Amino acid sequence: MASNSFKLIPGTQFPKIILPTISGNEINLQSNGEVKLIVIYRGQFCPFCVATLDQIQEKLSKLNELNIKVIAVSADPVDVTKEFVAKKGYTFPFASNLTVDNIRQLGLYLSDPTNYIPQTYSFSEPAYFLVEEDNSIRYVDVSSHPFGGRVNVDYLVNGYKWVKSNIIDHPEFKHVVWGSK
Repeated sequence: MASNSFKLIPGTQFPKIILPTISGNEINLQSNGEVKLIVIYRGQFCPFCVATLDQIQEKLSKLNELNIKVIAVSADPVDVTKEFVAKKGYTFPFASNLTVDNIRQLGLYLSDPTNYIPQTYSFSEPAYFLVEEDNSIRYVDVSSHPFGGRVNVDYLVNGYKWVKSNIIDHPEFKHVVWGSK
């Protein structure tokens, strides 16, 4: 597992990364005026990632109520992701082909294929970015291993609601980030 010293931090801008989707289109991970929860998962081979994606699917209506668009991203090739999503029945967008350069651009931990995983490409350890309409990062969770960095959708939803409800009385809450510069 390798890393670089660069890390994205709350309050900064999310970088422009465009990846292919399973529908044959491309998706820009930047905000584009939407609130996005970018879910970086190791790949379809990881049971911990699959459990997290299952939880997100189960709680997707809560995220939709807050107009938070979920995008799951991995280094898996498009055909592998397409088969995985069809098998699992996920209804949120998936992007594929996250490259080593993309992983470094996001400041994530990079893992190489091992003898216990049937794949030949490097992949990222889990990470989550909550990106606001103005493309600023409100929340970051980056893990260096498969077991960490798992978003709890209920906590994320409740925290996001709390911040948004306080913006009316406290406009400075618009710039509240979870973490610091």
